[in-house]
This record gives sequence, C-alpha cells and structure tokens, in this order.
Amino acid sequence: MTERVKDNLKDHLAPYSKEEIQKIRENKMQLVTVPEFQSVHRSLLEEQGKLKKATQALRKACDEIKP
Repeated sequence: MTERVKDNLKDHLAPYSKEEIQKIRENKMQLVTVPEFQSVHRSLLEEQGKLKKATQALRKACDEIKP
C-alpha cells in the first residue's frame, strides 16, 4: 500500500508564485528556514572571529621574530 503524501511545499512558500515553486522543484533547490539560516550564519561569524584572532596572533608572532 502506498500512501499519498500531501505536498506541503506550496504551503511553506506562500509568497512565491506557482512558476517560482515549479522552478524550485525542477532545480531541486535546497530550502532553509530562517532559524536554520540564522544558526548557520551565527556559527560562521563565530568561526570567522576565531580565525581573525588567530591571524592577528600569528602576525604579532611573525613581527616579533623578524629582526
């Protein structure tokens, strides 16, 4: 027995036109929610901050080593 699964994509993409939803389906675009995006973006910013601090520490160490 196969169950019919309701297609909820159009419910989640209410602001989009039918053509845009079809394009999303055809291109199999990955959709994310705002909280998912914010979480990943926050993580990215944290990692960039860590890299910036490490880069600054390395530059300082290099400057100290140079004669």
